[in-house]
Amino acid sequence: MRQDGRLMAILCVMGALVLWCGGEVLGQQPAGITDHLIVEQGEFSSDEHALIRDYVGYWAGQMLGEPSAVKIASAREELLRPVRRARYVRESAAEGNPIRVAIFSETYAAQVANAISPGVSSDRMLCRLNTIIVAAELRSSFTTETIVTALGDKSAAVRLWAGKACEMAMHQRAANAPPPLGEAQQAQLHEELRRSIKAERSPWAREEMYGALGSLSIDAARADMFGLLERRVSEYYWNVRRMGRSIRADAAGFKAMSGRLMFNWYGPGADKRKLEADVRRLVILSGKYLQLMAKVAPESEKLPGEVHAVCMDMIGKIDDVLGWFVYEWKSKVKVTPLRKMWEEKRVLDFVDQVLADVGPGGELTELELGIKPSDFEIPQPKDDRAATPGGG
Repeated sequence: MRQDGRLMAILCVMGALVLWCGGEVLGQQPAGITDHLIVEQGEFSSDEHALIRDYVGYWAGQMLGEPSAVKIASAREELLRPVRRARYVRESAAEGNPIRVAIFSETYAAQVANAISPGVSSDRMLCRLNTIIVAAELRSSFTTETIVTALGDKSAAVRLWAGKACEMAMHQRAANAPPPLGEAQQAQLHEELRRSIKAERSPWAREEMYGALGSLSIDAARADMFGLLERRVSEYYWNVRRMGRSIRADAAGFKAMSGRLMFNWYGPGADKRKLEADVRRLVILSGKYLQLMAKVAPESEKLPGEVHAVCMDMIGKIDDVLGWFVYEWKSKVKVTPLRKMWEEKRVLDFVDQVLADVGPGGELTELELGIKPSDFEIPQPKDDRAATPGGG
């Protein structure tokens, strides 16, 4: 059932806002998680394990059992407070023992993921929504089952946060580290994302799902993301009026996939010969999106401000991709950045430069990837409905 856009936006804001509660909570409230517990050196004592268990059990119970929306959100924030503190300590490297902080984060995430998992099947939408918000902030492999369930939820707001949760779970601080989720978990998420994207009618939820699919590092997910974007750019190019706000999903998927591909390139045991085929495909896809932008550029003033800004961001990401390639391959080809031309609305300069990039003897055909001008041809889609899963 199609969701009302305004209602869904309100629900998402309700879920994301930090709400504080001054009222009393039921039951015996446990002691809080202190910095000492997070950063102190050494193994956890039995008392510390019990403190974590009691803290998580109490606040998870409050979040899943409270009838009040305010108290549900307040309990959610109590659950997430130690997560955010540990993340700050870990990322700032300003204090504490990094091994201890990592152990705490893993231990705490496992406890929370287990405690909140029933909430994703609750008959109350606010309970399901706050459950998946917590799962998203955990950025943990322990939340895979919860995310899979939430991707098929009847609420677009829950599905939106499920897409966010998947992409956030794949967050990787260093390129030389292994992906946060194993191949089996990614395969499980990939299959559910394929089904969900095909059925999705909410542009907001679809945007997050595209970002989630693009963030996965397994070959099958990247192949699907490539195929999806190649169909989308073809549909838009031959029917520009259908672009609209849905270009946001393309931008999310392109940015996530190109970023993941760069991470994979530098990852441990990377097969660069195999990845080179994906880099080539990414450069060709970039050229096709640039042609789309060149086609809409003469009337870019008529684009909604949101769409114009998303196009600008996507062009900027394409600049990053091409600049990365030139640097990594030590290419002698000079690739001209295009984002500033779009931002300054220098339409003729932008169109001329795109033609100079993808035409015969163009800059992108001179890169060391064996790309021909014919590779940038955009075929007319045979079936518009098939070209855009989820309705465009």
